[in-house]
Amino acid sequence: MTTSDRLAAAVRARGSRPGARSARQALAQIRPRTDSPRESELRLLIAHGGLPEPVVNAAITDARGAFLGFGDLTYLEYRTIVEYDGEHHFGLDAQRVHDLDRVDRFRRAEWRVIQIHRLHLAGDGAPALALIREGLIAAGWRP
Repeated sequence: MTTSDRLAAAVRARGSRPGARSARQALAQIRPRTDSPRESELRLLIAHGGLPEPVVNAAITDARGAFLGFGDLTYLEYRTIVEYDGEHHFGLDAQRVHDLDRVDRFRRAEWRVIQIHRLHLAGDGAPALALIREGLIAAGWRP
C-alpha cells in the first residue's frame, strides 16, 4: 500500500525510461476511496465505454440528510448507484444481509441501484455497460 503522492513521485522519478508513459497514464486513472480491484475495473470500463464517470464511494443520504451508506460508483446528479457485488458478498451471511439492507435503504430513499456481478464483466463487459447505460437514460442522462 502507498499514498497517491508517493506513487506520483515514483512515476516522476522514472523520467523517460521504458514504461514511464504507461505509468503516467495509469496514474491519471487512479481514484481514491476505491474498495476493490473489480470496482476499479468496472469504473474504467464505464469511462472507456462512453458513459459519464461515477463518483467512487460517495456518501448517500436521504431527503433529511441522514447517512444511508456509501455507493460503490455513484451518479449523484441522476440518483443512480452502481454496485459491484463480488463473491465475498455471497459467501458470508452477515455481509450479504448488510449489503441487502444497505441497498434497500438506498431504494427506499428513491435511489436507482444497478447491481453488477462479475459475470456481467465477462468478455468485453458489454452486459454491464448496457445495464448502466439503460439505468442512466431512465434517470435522465442523455448520451
